[in-house]
Amino acid sequence: MVDNAEKFDWDAREIEREELERETEDRLRERRNDLETVLSTEQGRRFVWSLMSESGVFCSTYNPKASDVSIDMAFAEGRKQVGYRLLEEIQALCPHKFLLMQQEMIKKWQKA
Repeated sequence: MVDNAEKFDWDAREIEREELERETEDRLRERRNDLETVLSTEQGRRFVWSLMSESGVFCSTYNPKASDVSIDMAFAEGRKQVGYRLLEEIQALCPHKFLLMQQEMIKKWQKA
């Protein structure tokens, strides 16, 4: 026999799950809006591209001239993960902005 204190409240758990789901959707919507806002201007896209570039997303982390290659690579890979996360979010939430950003950078490089 199960006393009332030991009963699992399925209704309460379902309400908690629904609230968590709504909060997650709200955070995702907010993140998408933030990213869309930043990437809606040429200056914002240029800034985001520079962050990804500085994080090392577009290059190798191997540096044969480093005094301790393994430590240097570990640090570079950690920095690179930040850039990968940003790139992943852009491609998931607003991929059309990534393509525009990329096209703008190609044009800039061609002028240089």
